[in-house]
Amino acid sequence: MTRTTNPDKHKFLGYAYSSCAELRTQIHIGAKIQYIDAKTSEHWLNETNEISAMIKGLDKAIN
Repeated sequence: MTRTTNPDKHKFLGYAYSSCAELRTQIHIGAKIQYIDAKTSEHWLNETNEISAMIKGLDKAIN
């Protein structure tokens, strides 16, 4: 990670977490309008949930 201070790291990880949440929103919208098929959207939502958990875990590990 290129951020040098813990507050910067927390801020950066917060941005990453929020971006992942925005991606989940866009996946939901894409599935609702049938632009993304159900199987793909389910897979992507599971992936983004895992990524969010990893980001939160990393954020908690940085004290």
